[in-house]
Amino acid sequence: GATWERCCIGAPTVACIVADNQTATLPLLAQAGAVAWARGGPDLRSALAGEIVSLLGDLPRRRELAERARQLVDGQGAARVAAVLAVRAGAAFTARAAGVQDEALLLAWANDPQVRANAFNASPIAPHGHAAWLARRLADPQACRITIVTAPNGMPVGQVRLDRAAAGWEIGYSMDEAFRGLGLGARLLQAGLPPDVTEGTLLGRVKPGNAASAQVFRRLGFSESTVTDARGEHMLFTGAVRAVRSA
Repeated sequence: GATWERCCIGAPTVACIVADNQTATLPLLAQAGAVAWARGGPDLRSALAGEIVSLLGDLPRRRELAERARQLVDGQGAARVAAVLAVRAGAAFTARAAGVQDEALLLAWANDPQVRANAFNASPIAPHGHAAWLARRLADPQACRITIVTAPNGMPVGQVRLDRAAAGWEIGYSMDEAFRGLGLGARLLQAGLPPDVTEGTLLGRVKPGNAASAQVFRRLGFSESTVTDARGEHMLFTGAVRAVRSA
């Protein structure tokens, strides 16, 4: 518990193993760059002193430890649990247009391992490139619309993106890990449709093996076909905006 508290406030930490139960967590924290691990063996005091002296003279490393620690624990656990319970019980989603302030959130969602595995380009997304991409998308709402879907308490649940295509809008979405497996995908897509997009065709492209997304589109009444293009063979789901809203 004390470890998670230090992570939450971003306290640069030197840690060592003094009990057997700590062997399950400390190596992983050190691997994640969230703590400096003093591996002392029989000379633990010297190891601790060495790590402390090293950190005292290395401001960039202290900052890196603090940032990596904060990435592990954001302090929003109680709000996240409340949000999951509320939406699982049927509470309505809210939605808003994404803005530049959402860049870090959208990047974290985009680089989620499951999201990357289901993307047609599975390579990790670099922060600088993502910031430039988002700025271009936000500057041209006729070509791209991004919506942040939230729980009633404001906790972000996921995002829905519409990209203009010749046949209508290509639709994509991702859901925060905390809300997956609860059958919320269809509701997320419906809530994430911008209110001023009232007509047209929605196209959803799904890689083979992504059964969860395929089921979401089927539940919303999309018609289904298999196509092959530069992205390879994949499932293409087609639906009308009005029909999807009322599904």
